[in-house]
Amino acid sequence: YRYLLHMPGSATGSYSRNLQYLWSHGAVVLVWKHAAVEWYYRHLVDGVHYLSVDASTLRRRVDELRNSPERRDALVAGGGAPLPPPPP
Repeated sequence: YRYLLHMPGSATGSYSRNLQYLWSHGAVVLVWKHAAVEWYYRHLVDGVHYLSVDASTLRRRVDELRNSPERRDALVAGGGAPLPPPPP
């Protein structure tokens, strides 16, 4: 797959570990905009590690990525990059 969509929520009431699996597939991770916050979100950068989308932007964002293989490749690489250390 070229694009994988991360949706908020968890069926078990725990935090969602889905992102770590999505990044391991070598695809662009699209994160649905949501209010939930996980402890590691402060280390992630929209446009570097993932691309945020919602119902009004999903099609446009995917079309942009289709037309820009360089940006798509950069997002794939960013998703696989190690996170920076936490701030003091």
